[in-house]
Amino acid sequence: VVPYTAQMGMAEDNPYYIQVNPSLKTHCEAMTKHIRQSHEPENVVLVALDKAEEKARFKYFQDANTLIEKGKTNRKFKELLVPEGASNFHTINVAQYFKPGATTVFVVPSWSNQTFIYSLLRHLMAKQGEGEDIVVYGMNMWLDFEQIDFEYFEKLRLHVSSASYVDPNDERVRQFKQKYFDSYGTVPNDEAYLGYDVMLYFGKMLATHGKDFTKKLDTQPSDVLHGRFEFSRVVLNPAQHKEDLDYFDQLENTFVHILKFQEFHLQPAD
Repeated sequence: VVPYTAQMGMAEDNPYYIQVNPSLKTHCEAMTKHIRQSHEPENVVLVALDKAEEKARFKYFQDANTLIEKGKTNRKFKELLVPEGASNFHTINVAQYFKPGATTVFVVPSWSNQTFIYSLLRHLMAKQGEGEDIVVYGMNMWLDFEQIDFEYFEKLRLHVSSASYVDPNDERVRQFKQKYFDSYGTVPNDEAYLGYDVMLYFGKMLATHGKDFTKKLDTQPSDVLHGRFEFSRVVLNPAQHKEDLDYFDQLENTFVHILKFQEFHLQPAD
């Protein structure tokens, strides 16, 4: 049971490899589904730095949108690649993506360059000041950026995906926090919730189903303190195993929270 790594492909042909932390691909798919609940593809713009690892992330969104568009016209998201290098960021051209009366959604699966994110958000804030209606989907790591004022996130209606969200109004959470404080004299952090959830869930599965509990994981989701476990069987190369319907390479938790930045903190999106 691997609680932290989100990297896919660490295991191959190993049905006993259980990834608790959803992969980047799963995060992108979850964001795409949430976006498409309220917005049409022609109003969605994918933005990243023009470098291989960031461009590759666009495919996750486009593939997820294609599944949603199945049987329709297969409308794709627009794409904007920004040349890497701080000297270029002041020339980011977002004006071409706005349409009168429409909400424009900018999806930015990038976190490696804080200056780039800051510059992009400044451009979007300027367009918002001109009357454009904008929603931004970004990355949870942005909240750790020291250069960006939270006012940007608030005004641009930032949405992020997250593997964890602890609801302070959940009675189970309140009880856990009190017991944890009584035992250790401090409040639990994210790792405490994750550790508790992992041990309790897998301990129960092991106690109920024995050493073959992995065969039951994809049929028994569970609400836990930091969110939910929904394990799915993952096939890394479907084309190679299309004849074997029972084959899978690993198990992955595919539940992802979509959170919005509102009232200067993250909370579950509608």
